[in-house]
Amino acid sequence: MNSFDSMEHRLQITGVREHEMPSNNLSSIGKKVLQFVPYPFLVLSTGGIIHLCNDEFISLSGYGAEEIQGLNLFDLLKTKPDKIWQEFIDSNDAIKQFSASLITKARGCIAMQWTINRDDTEKVFFCSGRTVFTSLAWIEDSSLTPEATTENHLLLEQAIFEMNMKRHVTTGEVTDRLLTGIERLYPGAACSILKLHPDNSLHAYSAPSLPKEYIEQINGTIAAAGIGSCGTAAVTGKAVIVSNIDEDPVWQTARPVAARFGLKACWSVPIHRSNGRVLGTFAIYYRMPKTPTATMLRHMQRWAHLSGILIENNEMVDDLRLLNERHNLAAKATHDMLWDWDLETNIIFRHQDGLRAIYGHSNNDAIRKVSDWTGRIHPNDRARVLRQIER
Repeated sequence: MNSFDSMEHRLQITGVREHEMPSNNLSSIGKKVLQFVPYPFLVLSTGGIIHLCNDEFISLSGYGAEEIQGLNLFDLLKTKPDKIWQEFIDSNDAIKQFSASLITKARGCIAMQWTINRDDTEKVFFCSGRTVFTSLAWIEDSSLTPEATTENHLLLEQAIFEMNMKRHVTTGEVTDRLLTGIERLYPGAACSILKLHPDNSLHAYSAPSLPKEYIEQINGTIAAAGIGSCGTAAVTGKAVIVSNIDEDPVWQTARPVAARFGLKACWSVPIHRSNGRVLGTFAIYYRMPKTPTATMLRHMQRWAHLSGILIENNEMVDDLRLLNERHNLAAKATHDMLWDWDLETNIIFRHQDGLRAIYGHSNNDAIRKVSDWTGRIHPNDRARVLRQIER
């Protein structure tokens, strides 16, 4: 094996169609590819034809190695940069950057920042891509240190908490944003949150990048050992890491469904409620066999915990909203004087219908304090009522 063959093996570069590849020194190309790994990287001809790409781009795009060869990169972009590209070709600039979303094979859309380097000696163009947090106001750097990666995780977490505090934003929208953020931190990943229902069935709560047909196939699956990574994680309460779906017995039953959509790896961790019971699962899929690092597993546990907080808090808000609706319906039906008393602030609140029916008031602010309310009691009854209130 020569030096380039060794490099090609390490970088996991796809094969090349020699009749389409410009005449060049492959060893030189291999060395230049090295500086872009582990980010999506391609070698393009003047017309944008893909001659080489690494597995990071394959994983991100969802196309197979054989499918990607000979495709035009611009046909995979939502906004075709024809004018930008031609200006770059006609100029003497060595580097050009532009933004264009990548359309994946599953018809997903990933915001990307592209950097193209000209190599006039080799008559080719080297193109690297990085995912962009367009909605969270920050982008993933192409030279992240471990510290910077941690900072990006914290920035995403902060953005999620801020979004969750906004009115009229649903928890589903927040978890969708969380998962798309994680997917941009880990190019090629597709995340899901499945919620465990009382009948022990799993249902998709959030899965913005997985094919809808796949979600339809797995919705309602009964959680059980051996029924995929998520089914097993939900019933055991433990993380289930499957690096190769084609070979792992955990996926024996669900393997045909995964194969249909090109899913090759699935790591799932349980989401626990505050009482320790399983709420659901958080999972990361890849379209290639892949094993998580210890750092990625720690991040997954953190994201699962955050997902649990978001979902459980939303459930409590929904329960309170339902309780208030029942309270209001009862007040409207009976016209009784229903009231709440905050013992810390000493403020009382009465339903306005009952307030209006009994006292003729429509504004609750007129008698907010207990003392304001007791002042309206007949003097002969006031002492007795106050004694009952103070018990």
